[in-house]
Amino acid sequence: MRDRTALKQTKLWGAKALTIGMLLLLPHCEALAKEMKNLPAKVDPIPGSNLSLVTLIELASQRLGIEMAPVRELHLPPRGTTGGSPALRKVIAYSAVIYDTTGNAWIYTASAPFAYVRQPISIDYSEGDMTVLLEGPPAGTEVVVVGAAELYGAETGVK
Repeated sequence: MRDRTALKQTKLWGAKALTIGMLLLLPHCEALAKEMKNLPAKVDPIPGSNLSLVTLIELASQRLGIEMAPVRELHLPPRGTTGGSPALRKVIAYSAVIYDTTGNAWIYTASAPFAYVRQPISIDYSEGDMTVLLEGPPAGTEVVVVGAAELYGAETGVK
């Protein structure tokens, strides 16, 4: 009988210790959950593609200094000519262009406030701070001109 009483008391003390331990850890679990909810970037795969939607919290966007500028159209002569007839060409800031590990060129466009999607582009040439496109988004599309490399790092996990 004494063994049973001692066993019950041992189990009771074990349950109390476990409860106290869980209560002590609870604030840390809540803090971790809050921290995970407020991660600076959330990356969601886009179904049917190899791309992801990168969504930043507002503070992260401010810290990165994300800046946008529109794709412009300019009348430019053909590359490498001195007297060719100017044609309407799509132009972006050179700083908007990022390259992946295989050499493909990309830009980021905004799909919503603080949400960005990487898009492929084809470059004719770059001169100074201007990049002339062969293929890319239409004129007027807002592209990331400051912070694109950081978005790429968030999307691909590169640190």
